Amino acid sequence: MPAAAPEAGAGSVEVADGSIALDAGARGYRDLIALWHNRRAALPDDAEGAAEQLERITRAAHEAGIRRLDPFGIALLREAEAASAAGRHGEAARLIDKAEQLAPGLPEIHDARASLALDEAPWAVHSWTSHSIRGVLARLDDFQRRLLLFGDLVLIGLLIAGLAGILFILAQLTRYALHIFHDLGQSFPSTMRFVLLAAVLLVLALPLIYGFGPLLLVFPVAGVLWNYQSTSERALTATLVLLLGISPWLLRVGDHLTEAGTGTSQALHALGLNAGDARAMESVEAAVARDPDDWQAHAVLGLAYKRVGRLEDARTTLGAAAGAVDDESSEASAAAIYNNLGNVLFALGYEGGAEEAYQKARRRARDAPEPPFNLHRLYRRAGKADEAETAIQQASAIDAQLIAAWSQDDDPSVNRYVIDMELPASALIGRAMMDVLADTPLARRSWVVLAGPVPEMTAPLAALVTLALFAILGRLRSRMRLTWPCVRCARPAPHNMSGGPPAHPQCEQCVNLFVRNIPVDRRVRFQKEQTVARYASLRRWGTRGLGLLVPGTVDLVRGNPLRGAAMVAATTVLAIWLIFPDGLLIEPVTFGADHEAVPVGRYLLGVGLIGLWVGSAVRAVRWKERA
Repeated sequence: MPAAAPEAGAGSVEVADGSIALDAGARGYRDLIALWHNRRAALPDDAEGAAEQLERITRAAHEAGIRRLDPFGIALLREAEAASAAGRHGEAARLIDKAEQLAPGLPEIHDARASLALDEAPWAVHSWTSHSIRGVLARLDDFQRRLLLFGDLVLIGLLIAGLAGILFILAQLTRYALHIFHDLGQSFPSTMRFVLLAAVLLVLALPLIYGFGPLLLVFPVAGVLWNYQSTSERALTATLVLLLGISPWLLRVGDHLTEAGTGTSQALHALGLNAGDARAMESVEAAVARDPDDWQAHAVLGLAYKRVGRLEDARTTLGAAAGAVDDESSEASAAAIYNNLGNVLFALGYEGGAEEAYQKARRRARDAPEPPFNLHRLYRRAGKADEAETAIQQASAIDAQLIAAWSQDDDPSVNRYVIDMELPASALIGRAMMDVLADTPLARRSWVVLAGPVPEMTAPLAALVTLALFAILGRLRSRMRLTWPCVRCARPAPHNMSGGPPAHPQCEQCVNLFVRNIPVDRRVRFQKEQTVARYASLRRWGTRGLGLLVPGTVDLVRGNPLRGAAMVAATTVLAIWLIFPDGLLIEPVTFGADHEAVPVGRYLLGVGLIGLWVGSAVRAVRWKERA
């Protein structure tokens, strides 16, 4: 904390100068709400009065140090939508502009502009696309939505991996069922059917009773499929095994990111935007009480205290943040804290302490215009014309246009006469990513719901054992002899594993009947042709049926697993976006039923899903031509 502050305790104590102190009487958030109600009351009959009230709200928000008024911005966007639906496009555009003034960076503003572009000219698809892209970029730039988007990606990734894994395993069992049946049937010919039936019943019953956890214990059984699989199928199998092995940590990451987007980290972000957010302030105050060394919470809370006029509380809180930030954070964070502390000391009339704080901020952020500009205001207030001129020149050298805009506002309010600095976005992002792999109660409960009584560490252990088994089988492949179903009649056709999967395996009987043309009894040949026809029909119509059910299943069953998994993943993503256009975790901001941006997006998603299904169906119908 600066030595000139009254608590410093070093030598003489500086006395506040009332002639330097700034006016701390900023409007509160309740005053803004009262102004908004006045505007709403004037809307039906007095449009000019309503516009004047809106201007007063904009000025009052600036005076109160509020960066974004999202509720007011959303309300204006709803009014703009109603005006656009009534054909008053000019009024709608003005309302959207005012919403952007009150809530700069709000992603829904770009959605409203996209909707307005289509209302004005239905053929203006390029304008709609441009504003929609800007809306997506604004969502990525917003702290809360960015973290919730990351959490969404983790959860959707788990969902896609689980669904694709289940379909892939079922497809592999379908593809290699006869292989397994022939090989095991030769070893256990009398009990083979009972063994397979018992295994299927066990696999179906365990999830109903204990969840999916017990199935983790039979990961190594995947080695039965490994012998028959192609290179791409083995790569996908190993990838799925790895994903299941790290699934406990993925659940933790999803929970941490979700908490960061809805918990204390989000409260820090919200309080930085609007110091009048009572819920966010209460949450941050609780965080400070829990952890007195949390310098980020102290920095944000101190700035909020300053903006609502609680200057003594702000001085104490920012002083605590300044004392802890030097050893724990970046220069940019330290510069922001010292700059804001200087603003508080300036407002209280402590010229020496404020100057020292500003100088510390300048040394830590040479390219930031706020500290020299605030020094200029401090020197001008103290009557030091030469120092003020030097400071404004230094600030203008960094960003002349910004300094010119700041200089136009000469109201000596603590939230207008000086310029605050926000903590860099990297500070909150780093806070959100801290200990992202640590255990959480929600992740533990989610694991219990999914896996039942099986402990979390079973997943990585089973995955490691399975991967080790894959490696052993890979080393033994030159010594193994497998049975492949005959491509004509599905009878067993032995083949050495070292030679790789045969292109067209045929049993000895089919070779004799259809290749060598050895004279045989006509009845035997006719019966064999009927068996071959039935097997070919089963393969053909089974493939077509699977292709009509879920896009990608044809490729999963017919030996192109990477393409099939990609189609299953794309189908799942499009379906989730169609059902939850704002994501699984983000609470959507809804407008009226005539809002056009959402139906257009859902129409495109629906077209994409239909396209994937049609493509899969065509591949299924034409499969016989490629076989």
